[in-house]
Amino acid sequence: MNNLAEVFHLLQSIYIIRKNTIKTNIDQNVISYELMPVLSYINGKPMCSQKCIADALGITPSAVTQSTQKLEKAGLIKKMTNEDNLREKMLVATPKGEETVKNSIAEFDEIDRKVAKDLTDEEITELYEILSKMYKTLKSVNQTHYRELSPWD
Repeated sequence: MNNLAEVFHLLQSIYIIRKNTIKTNIDQNVISYELMPVLSYINGKPMCSQKCIADALGITPSAVTQSTQKLEKAGLIKKMTNEDNLREKMLVATPKGEETVKNSIAEFDEIDRKVAKDLTDEEITELYEILSKMYKTLKSVNQTHYRELSPWD
């Protein structure tokens, strides 16, 4: 029987290989893999602020600024002034940004389907239940606020 360290090593290996597979398969000419979490967040939470993104994704405000500048330059988001606070910029995905997120998620889903093709529905359900239990336990051990993961993590 495998020990717990081997289980966690396997989970980490799966994470790394999946991440690298996604990086290889996305159209890096449209957007880099590293920008996808920011674009995805903006697409899912229109009219969010840069501070909100930094807090939600656990990245620095300067990283958000750099990312949003690149996304804006690529025509994937637009910045709008908050009417309640003229110094604050609100972010929204453009139609091109929305389409990029939609296409990327479809690509990620296809990769995940290929990975899970040999699993039965029962095995997928059981794996989900086990991992969910571990996730909840880990969150309760570490009380730090964690965002929900996106497909790009």
